[in-house]
Amino acid sequence: MRKPIVLLTTLALTLGSAGAVAAQDVWDGADELPTSPLACPGGEAPPPADAGEYDGGTVMNPVAEAGAEITLVDIPKLIGIGYFNATAQGTQEAAAELGNVTVINDGPTAANIDEQITFIDNYITQGVDGVLF
Repeated sequence: MRKPIVLLTTLALTLGSAGAVAAQDVWDGADELPTSPLACPGGEAPPPADAGEYDGGTVMNPVAEAGAEITLVDIPKLIGIGYFNATAQGTQEAAAELGNVTVINDGPTAANIDEQITFIDNYITQGVDGVLF
């Protein structure tokens, strides 16, 4: 209770008679270092880099496991409520569409972060390919 009173007192002392904060000098970093350490040499910014043409998102260096079976686990905050039931259904539909993906939907029955962390740890130990939470 003491901190709010001190804060209000400090705020009241810094307000001018018109209710505005008293004018202060611009903060310069409070040390000898420059306030803009990333300034460009020569004073001018370099021209923007050419982004090149969009290649359509072509995969570069695909992993050797491309097309392999993938197991994912979806661990929501808690299971058994409408929202997370809908996300579970969506992950199952996406997995069926992809064909090589298996999704396990599992999680605590109460909103308890410690239980969710336990589920995540257990599935990582089991060696799943990915964890959704």
